[in-house]
Amino acid sequence: MVNENRNPEDSPAISESWEIGAYNAADNARPKPRRRDPHRRDRIIDAALEVISRDGITGVSHRRVAHEAGVPLGSMTYYFSGIHDLLMEAFTRFTDQAVADYRQQFVDCTTLEQARAAIVRILTDSSYMDPHNIIIGSELYSQSTHDPRFRPILLAWIHRCRDAFRIYFDEPTTFILDAMVEGVSMHRSLEQDIHSAELIASAVELLTPESSFIYDPAKAPAPTAED
Repeated sequence: MVNENRNPEDSPAISESWEIGAYNAADNARPKPRRRDPHRRDRIIDAALEVISRDGITGVSHRRVAHEAGVPLGSMTYYFSGIHDLLMEAFTRFTDQAVADYRQQFVDCTTLEQARAAIVRILTDSSYMDPHNIIIGSELYSQSTHDPRFRPILLAWIHRCRDAFRIYFDEPTTFILDAMVEGVSMHRSLEQDIHSAELIASAVELLTPESSFIYDPAKAPAPTAED
């Protein structure tokens, strides 16, 4: 005869099932530890640069960048306050890397011929001339004309690149070389076969007479591989 007043929890099978269910419910209620992904923020910034290069600034969205980076959509607002914040971080990273590559071309340069060769390398055989990077740089220029909040990043990039020339050349030559690099990089990205390395080298030589070379290791030593 079944005791209708018996508590179902008194049954061993039912009691065990109830306890397991209660344990699982409690376990699910506990906050789970965040999966370690220390490079997620960096991947998001790199992904933003990929989207800028492919789709332009107008194509940058939280969803598109998250997909490119392979991260949850919620990560976007966890690491960045908004699209503007992400773009600022992305362009800052881009310009830092561009300046580092610029300086790398001048490592251990101490003569006029070596400095000239470095400028030719910038315009023919460096990441500065990568079409991906030229597009991103162009987007930064364009955005800076519309939104003054981006201008400090652009101006810092320009002046830091000029500083690499100032170690070797007087101020008028530095100004001319900077303008040449900016213009030729854009033109050569569209007409690479027209602007040969030989033509670039001839132009650099014409713009850098011996009298313009002012390198003095006591005042401004040449960059080294450790810089």
